[in-house]
Amino acid sequence: MPAPDGSRATNYTVLLGPKNLRVPRAVADTGDCPDTVVDLDDFLVVTVAYADEDTDLVYGECFQAELRRASAYAGLGPTTQPSPEACESAARSEPFSFLRGKDLEPGELALCVVTSEGNVAWMLLIRRDGEDLLFRTIVWKS
Repeated sequence: MPAPDGSRATNYTVLLGPKNLRVPRAVADTGDCPDTVVDLDDFLVVTVAYADEDTDLVYGECFQAELRRASAYAGLGPTTQPSPEACESAARSEPFSFLRGKDLEPGELALCVVTSEGNVAWMLLIRRDGEDLLFRTIVWKS
């Protein structure tokens, strides 16, 4: 049964976090353009040549740092930690294709993601170290 905000009514438990998640920008050392892929279900960050079905977010691009959604639902969220239900609603209603440059502002960028396994994650960008990103992250299991 849907909740009043349109999300699924469910009981959530904390799966991971809250903790910091570092997402480094992949650096090409060959002619390839590797990406850093993020699997929030396993709190896994890996540099690879391509994303797979477990990938929730992709960070890379050869010429400009760009954060892209890979899961079906990823959107802009509030900068204060929301409830899992509100975060799921934001992921479904505030989608983005990619974020770059001034979009990647610490303290001003927060994401809500419905992961490849159906869990819900909230990520607040807390710091940039050059092109590397540091997010305060929590993942809820539905």
